[in-house]
Amino acid sequence: MAFTDTTIREVVAGSFTATGSSDSTFVYGGDVLISGTFDGTIRLEVQNRAGNWVGISDCQFEGSDLPNVKQFNLAITRPVRLTCTVFTSGTATYSLESIFAHEESR
Repeated sequence: MAFTDTTIREVVAGSFTATGSSDSTFVYGGDVLISGTFDGTIRLEVQNRAGNWVGISDCQFEGSDLPNVKQFNLAITRPVRLTCTVFTSGTATYSLESIFAHEESR
């Protein structure tokens, strides 16, 4: 089988008004959109094989950078989520769009 194209399968959306984490989704890549008026830090995290959540260093958002969109790709399909690690004030709205590959049938 070969991968022929991609499509969005799931969107996890919501907002942060305090520290905490979003729901997770199982992906190999996707897009993250953060918007709003927010003073804090949000990062994309991936769950490792031991079950621990680890931040993806090049996918972090600061309140001064909003609105912002970043794409991410993983070597293998893993659970991901967004976590608000620092919160001072405001509201940050997020959308985590999961990308999956379609397999060609033969």
